[in-house]
Amino acid sequence: MKRLYPVTCFSVMLLLSSVAAKAEPIEIKDVKTNLSSGFSHYLSENAAESPESVFAKKSEFTSLPDGVPNLGLSSDPHWFLFSLKNDTQSRDFILTHNYPPLDYLDLFIFQSGTLIRSLHGGELQPLEHNAFHHRTFNAEFTLEKGLEYQFLVSVRTESSVQLPLVLYEKDEYLKHSHSETAVFYFYYGLMFVMLLYNLFLFATTRDRVYAPYLLYLVSYICFQAAMNGYAKVWFFSESTSGLNTFLLVSNYLSGLGCFEFTNRFLRADSLGRFWSAFFRWGAWLFVGLAVCSLILPYSLMIIGVVAWGTFLPAILVWIGIRAVRQKEAGASYFLLAWLGALIATVVLSLGTSAVIPANFVTLYSLQIASALQVVLLSLVIGERFRIAQEERDASQVALLETYNQLDAELLKRERLLDANAQLTEDNRLASEQLIQADKLATLGTMVAGVAHDIANPTSLIALSREQATETLQKNITLIDTCFGGVDDDETLKVYQTLQAYHGELQKALGRVELGATQISAINSAIR
Repeated sequence: MKRLYPVTCFSVMLLLSSVAAKAEPIEIKDVKTNLSSGFSHYLSENAAESPESVFAKKSEFTSLPDGVPNLGLSSDPHWFLFSLKNDTQSRDFILTHNYPPLDYLDLFIFQSGTLIRSLHGGELQPLEHNAFHHRTFNAEFTLEKGLEYQFLVSVRTESSVQLPLVLYEKDEYLKHSHSETAVFYFYYGLMFVMLLYNLFLFATTRDRVYAPYLLYLVSYICFQAAMNGYAKVWFFSESTSGLNTFLLVSNYLSGLGCFEFTNRFLRADSLGRFWSAFFRWGAWLFVGLAVCSLILPYSLMIIGVVAWGTFLPAILVWIGIRAVRQKEAGASYFLLAWLGALIATVVLSLGTSAVIPANFVTLYSLQIASALQVVLLSLVIGERFRIAQEERDASQVALLETYNQLDAELLKRERLLDANAQLTEDNRLASEQLIQADKLATLGTMVAGVAHDIANPTSLIALSREQATETLQKNITLIDTCFGGVDDDETLKVYQTLQAYHGELQKALGRVELGATQISAINSAIR
């Protein structure tokens, strides 16, 4: 039994590989047909092999399971074969390929084994190869009623080999193209508005968190434009030579902005030394990858894009959970933003592999998640700005209150200084008054002593004047008695002379009395 098991497996594989040419054609009944079944695959060893020679090897093609063909990263030439049959009326159809990053996609239409039409497109082909000026490959052709056509698709690319083909009736394709363009322009308009919003906040606050976030926004918008085909429409419509490099560099720069933003926003230092080193060296790694994208092959550098796009959302979700547990500001919004990105990555993978049915959500899950992510992160950064503004306003109010208190204290100090100056002046005046009073007291004592010293002589003068007046009066009486009745001229002359002397003495005594009176008055005044 053990020996038969490998043989049985090999036989089953051989049987599966031999049924490719017998696949039933896909019947076209609706205006839109998702081509997700009936594919067979052939891997050629000769890149220059003609479509006729490859078509002749139908027996060597291997059937693929139902679902959108997805062979992963490969730079080998791949050939896919499927058949279409139009059971309705003859009409024009548009075949589109909804994965723009394919470098070269060539479509060869066979009918009854004869090549009847060749169409060429792909990311590195000029836009004029398309039937309509659109972001994705589109080819127009007519399918006659009741005929079966074989479609041989050649894919050469350095990115992931995916073949999500959709067949539209022409009018339906035009409606789809317009609605799809409206959705994408709304998406890019929203991203651009968020970019301007954060640029305004950065110019207003000069917060160091905004610089890496702005780098992330700009780079991620450019990366999405490259992935969705709009970079080719907007920037590389004339020449597509640098389109793959543009995709790589914008992707790695968005990783750099994402790492540095997370490091600053969640303060990775507080999460531990490991995460701090992880973000620091991770940022330098993205710088190195962006530089290497300018010189190394795209097929090598795209591996890094796939790797970090696959694992980074899960890592950031884990970091967001840790930050929420540590109650970092804005961590819950950060967690929701990257949780949405992680879910969108899973939904897109499941939708691409046809595990879940394709619909609007699965087709545009990455755009929806990235738009919600940018809005959430912009809002939380705006909330950070609001909190910072409130703190700044509170600080200004506190500073203003401090200034008012300081002004009040300065006013009190000025008043105290004025009062102190007034008190000093009062003290000076009091001191001068005390000194003057002391001087006056001393002078009063001296004057009292002088007055006392003057009083005695004045009394003596007054007493002597009275005695002199009495004596003079006695002398006058005596002279009048002695010489009053004398007729002698000589005697009379002496008598008159003596009277004259007596008059002068009386006047002098009067002046002495006046002086003594004045001295007595002055003495009384100064006592």
